[in-house]
Amino acid sequence: VRAALRLVLSKVATLHPKDWCFEYGLKGKPCLTAKQKQQTGLEFNISHSGDWLLIGVVKHQATSPCLFGVDIERSRPKTDIYPILNHYFSHQETEALLALPDESAQRQRFFDLWALKESYIKA
Repeated sequence: VRAALRLVLSKVATLHPKDWCFEYGLKGKPCLTAKQKQQTGLEFNISHSGDWLLIGVVKHQATSPCLFGVDIERSRPKTDIYPILNHYFSHQETEALLALPDESAQRQRFFDLWALKESYIKA
């Protein structure tokens, strides 16, 4: 993941992959050092699920920083989505999801909404 991140960042900015400097949050989440953020104007966010990897990169002006999040979720057929619905989804979201015609459509919408919520929280 870290090597892929360095390669992606180097595609966006003129810096060799080995020259990127990262800081890490309490949970190990990487971010650029303040100096490199200022020099490049870049922010990034990473998500992985199973063997999928998503690296999002945005460039902004130093005077108007931008926070953003990305998330991907593989649909897991064995996950019992209904207790999660009751805990993390609004009544309206749950009603709309349960109104879908079959369990397959409900599961797909669940994972779509879950990824959307995770992206928002990560921003």
